[in-house]
Amino acid sequence: MRLLQNPLYFVAAVCDRRVVPGKPAVIGAHRAPLRLFGRGLGMPIQIMRRMPARRLRRLAGGMLIGLSLAGAVRAETFYDHHVFFDNSPADGSYYQSEGMVTPPSKLEMVDYKLPVDTNHFVSPPNCVRLKWTSAFGGHWQMLLKSAIESGRKLAFEGDTISFWCFSDSEISPEESPRIALQDGHDIGSATISLLADGGSLPAGKWVRISIPFENFKPMFERTDDLKCDPSKLAIIWLEQGLDDGKEHTLYLDDVQIYYRDRVDRKAPVAPAGLVVKGAERHFDLTWSNNPESDLLRYQIYRSWDGEKYVPIGIQQGQWNRFVDFVGEPGRKAFYRISALDLSGNESPLSSAASASTRPFTDEELLDMVQEGCFRY
Repeated sequence: MRLLQNPLYFVAAVCDRRVVPGKPAVIGAHRAPLRLFGRGLGMPIQIMRRMPARRLRRLAGGMLIGLSLAGAVRAETFYDHHVFFDNSPADGSYYQSEGMVTPPSKLEMVDYKLPVDTNHFVSPPNCVRLKWTSAFGGHWQMLLKSAIESGRKLAFEGDTISFWCFSDSEISPEESPRIALQDGHDIGSATISLLADGGSLPAGKWVRISIPFENFKPMFERTDDLKCDPSKLAIIWLEQGLDDGKEHTLYLDDVQIYYRDRVDRKAPVAPAGLVVKGAERHFDLTWSNNPESDLLRYQIYRSWDGEKYVPIGIQQGQWNRFVDFVGEPGRKAFYRISALDLSGNESPLSSAASASTRPFTDEELLDMVQEGCFRY
């Protein structure tokens, strides 16, 4: 957690040095120090300019990652109140998931977690993939968890939960997984079919499945008020339905909580003021904040030729900066962004902006770290 509270601790960790609160951390030889003022340390941290180029680049990259992680520790936002899942931070598997299977049923897992798919998504750059075979005598279940471990409080606002779903083949309500909810007090609901209200899921088309919370009944018939609290939603259970012995694949993305009577059809205005700055191995995008009160996120589009733009990532609506790492220097890229509200309305794309990456000198790399520190 210290690395999140102060990214300069992260810098020292990257460079294999220890930072002692209240004392300057000296990295490298004693020559012309660059002074970076650490947040909460009470005095400047000294980073010396004389350092091997490879370590400087690791330091700079590590600093940017640390600054990005630091943003996770923050107050709750409109986004937090409505988004249960949008992307996996890492490829391979989604950390906030957990699965189990009893043969002869089958369930695709990566380290007992949901696989991440980068070829299908609603919100770029990925979604999660649920692939199963439900067989008589077997059972499977997969848990999709909220990010409570990262310090986020549970305070969702809405009366309906929605999932964006996609399948290469049609899935009927009987064939679909069953779903149940569990709140932060470990109180769960009874299971219902994921597709109970929407009919069959058509093949080859993303469909938003919405389920009112009132459809989730208590797990047991009781005379008291012990029932799942959707505002404290902690876990979504997906489990075996019809024992048909067939293999099914369902892609899931953008799990949100919203009020059904507050859906609108008016799209946000196109974002303005997009500026792209090229570094050595990444592009730094900034833009002006949109004015909408129900703004959920921005969507980032990139092009290598200035003509064909593809979605590469998203940014939460309260932020107006995005970093795109592209690898080796010497690349030119073009960017446009859009704004999306909670109802799913997307604005027109912004005007395009472009820049190029190039090799940085040691001095420029350290200046980049300093700029990142003061921005934080």
